[in-house]
Amino acid sequence: MLLFIPHAHSAPPRCDPARKIVHIAQPAYPPVEYRVGFDASVTLEFTILKDGEVTDAVVLARDPPDVHDFDVPSIQAVHGSRLASSARECRQQMKIKFVIKQ
Repeated sequence: MLLFIPHAHSAPPRCDPARKIVHIAQPAYPPVEYRVGFDASVTLEFTILKDGEVTDAVVLARDPPDVHDFDVPSIQAVHGSRLASSARECRQQMKIKFVIKQ
């Protein structure tokens, strides 16, 4: 499940929450964590370019905080996502939740 969370401050400016999502790439669940039923979340910040391309993703937080196995799949997912074109680039945060539904 992917969830956009507005960012309080940044440069470039914060994204318009009304900016349409064209495509959200689904992250790959790390295989070992999937087999053992391990859930986690990763909060990222990234730049959305004028053409809607996502770039410069960085991990801001993770839950649990000491598990890094979900970082790379999260970054790959946001870099594979696309938003509608806009007159300016902006920064945005996204929280990605990895949850195995029973």
